[in-house]
Amino acid sequence: MTDQEDRGFLERFIVDNDDLEKLESLVNQFNIFEAIGVTRQELRHSDFLAFLLNPTQSHQLGDRYLNEAEAERQRAETERQRADQLAERLRQLGEEI
Repeated sequence: MTDQEDRGFLERFIVDNDDLEKLESLVNQFNIFEAIGVTRQELRHSDFLAFLLNPTQSHQLGDRYLNEAEAERQRAETERQRADQLAERLRQLGEEI
């Protein structure tokens, strides 16, 4: 990546990041786990996630949640790789200065 590309990536990440804006808007929204008083009960959360991710369960959604989880994992991995590349480039620029 060039310096200009690095700067553009940082600006897009910080300034024009729809995901960060979406996350910010979700912070104060309804949380089913808070509503039922189980925000600190990890085993119940795990059981619920296992239910959603199992396409043979009775939720009638097949593998939709599983596919979405995998797609999100792939998006996150791509972003992590880009962030690692940027961090490496910034480290290299720091050494040049």
